Amino acid sequence: MPFAKSLKGTDPHTAQDFGKEVWLQASNTLVNIDAQTFTLLPSLAESWSFSPDGKTLTLNIRKGVKWQNVPPVSGREFTADDAVYSLKRIRGNFPVKGKTFVRDSTLQAMDDAVATDRYTVKIALKVPSVALLSNLANVFSPVVPKELVDKCGGTLDDTQKCTIGTGPFILKTFEDGVQSLWDRNPDYWKIGEDGKQLPYLDQAKWVWLADQTTVVAAIAVGKAAMYQNAGLAEINTLKATQARVRLKPYDKTVVFAAYLNHEKPPFKDIRVRTAIDLVLERRKTMDNVQGQNNWRWSAQLPIVYGDLALSEDEIKKRPGFRDDKTEDVRTARKLLEEAGYGPNNLLKFKAYAAATSPCGRECPVLIADQVNTYLKGLAEVTPAPVPSAERAKREVDGDFEFFFHPLAADPDPGSVLVQRMYSTAPRNASLYKNPQMDRLLEEQERTFDREKRKQLLWQAQRLGLDDRAVIIWGNTLETMVMQPNLFGWTPGADIAGGDIFYNLDRVWVSDMPTPNRWPIIDR
Repeated sequence: MPFAKSLKGTDPHTAQDFGKEVWLQASNTLVNIDAQTFTLLPSLAESWSFSPDGKTLTLNIRKGVKWQNVPPVSGREFTADDAVYSLKRIRGNFPVKGKTFVRDSTLQAMDDAVATDRYTVKIALKVPSVALLSNLANVFSPVVPKELVDKCGGTLDDTQKCTIGTGPFILKTFEDGVQSLWDRNPDYWKIGEDGKQLPYLDQAKWVWLADQTTVVAAIAVGKAAMYQNAGLAEINTLKATQARVRLKPYDKTVVFAAYLNHEKPPFKDIRVRTAIDLVLERRKTMDNVQGQNNWRWSAQLPIVYGDLALSEDEIKKRPGFRDDKTEDVRTARKLLEEAGYGPNNLLKFKAYAAATSPCGRECPVLIADQVNTYLKGLAEVTPAPVPSAERAKREVDGDFEFFFHPLAADPDPGSVLVQRMYSTAPRNASLYKNPQMDRLLEEQERTFDREKRKQLLWQAQRLGLDDRAVIIWGNTLETMVMQPNLFGWTPGADIAGGDIFYNLDRVWVSDMPTPNRWPIIDR
């Protein structure tokens, strides 16, 4: 399996974006979720129940699950005490100097968690929360053993030494930027649909390749098994070379977005944020990077959330999203002039993005071209694709004016909005603050009536668009590329199970002959 990005800093509870690839093999979450329907499923918690007032959640822990047979846990049983420790760590109860527990907002409703016996956890809630149970299925919230955290000095960023869980594969070697080897966990607790113990594979190997061109070449000649980040250009290359591969198109939960730093000039000014938002060409950018008919109009919530997301019809008629830019450009230029910009005082900023994906390389260039064309004499944007680690550091340090980064979803739609637009959420990279937004997001989390909650989610999305909390392009669709004798991977929402790493325990290799045609397309 090929990589084209660094995985440095993979502690799942503190990593901004990395870590899930590692921990989806090494451990499990307390609750699982169906990648197609978003239905909650048992995992390490085999069942659960809420009290009548909705303020106590009881988790019944699966008996017989073992930590991987590696020191310091050495195969001991996973218990309710372990679940409580992980919940409190995600919530940020065990501070580490220089680290932020970036997903503590997913458990903001939790007041306390206690183990009442070896296999029962009771979570006390400050207020009833419709989102909390779904958030336990977040792939960035796996369980981790206290002994390991203590041994590793409070952080699990040293991937080679500090990766042990309850998961399907045991990490053997990890050389970031080179390769990683995983062995089958012989004590893994999950059983496949065929009644056999998972995982099916005896070993998995990750290999870092220099760039997407090298990745595609490896796929084409059969040296790599599967690749999920294939963009339009990569697929066209595979087609041109008649590579005998299988393509599995699927909806992703990723929304193309840009974060503007609301706490300092120039984007502290709503006029400047609005002007930039108005002149961006959504259709042109998405068609260029994703291909026609390979994306959807969306706001902050992608289309997998159904009617909880704003409709495509509403989005594409909004200023900035509509195809006819005449009025939008006129308004944008007026706003920048009112804000004091002109030929002798150009609005200047860099458009950062991680250069590890097709859009990370291409979108900053397209953004700069569009802004510089429509706002000529008023603005000058420089495209700045950078390594993933630099983009992530700039986000953490607040050292940016504008950076492009896909907005990934969560099992619960409200949590997507909370993490990105609630004033104190660690993942609110734009540093956006609006008391009205905070009230909406707090109310939707304690609203169990679906129709009422939908209206609150709609209001929050519209307010975020009006405030330019995050600038949105659209919802991507993806195509998985894999060898024709590889089976078992199921497409779906990537944060909830569509990621290739999520399904690796169910992947198996067939000895079927390689077909003599391109491509095999599974839909």
